[in-house]
Amino acid sequence: SDYGNADENELAIQAEQPFRTVLIGNEDAAGISKELVTVNNTAPIETGEVVARMEYRLDGNVIGSVNIVAAESVEEQKYKNVLERIFHNFINLYD
Repeated sequence: SDYGNADENELAIQAEQPFRTVLIGNEDAAGISKELVTVNNTAPIETGEVVARMEYRLDGNVIGSVNIVAAESVEEQKYKNVLERIFHNFINLYD
C-alpha cells in the first residue's frame, strides 16, 4: 500500500510487500505484535530506499518482517523531525 501525498513536513512511505505468515497448531494471530525498527533516518532519501523495517513477533520471537520504503525522494530540509510521526501513523493503519 502507498501512504503518499505527503506535504513538505512528511515522508510518504509504503510497505515493500505485504506481511504474510502461516500459523500452525494453536498459534493465534491475535498474539502477533509488531515493532518498527528504523533503518535510515537521515535525508536526503531516494524513492524506494529502505527507511525502516516492521518486525512481526509471536511469543517474543520474530516470525517475519517487511521493509518500509520511501514512496518519494526527500531533501534534507523537508525531512527533519517528521520520520517518527509518519511511522506512528503507518503503524496505526494496521491496528
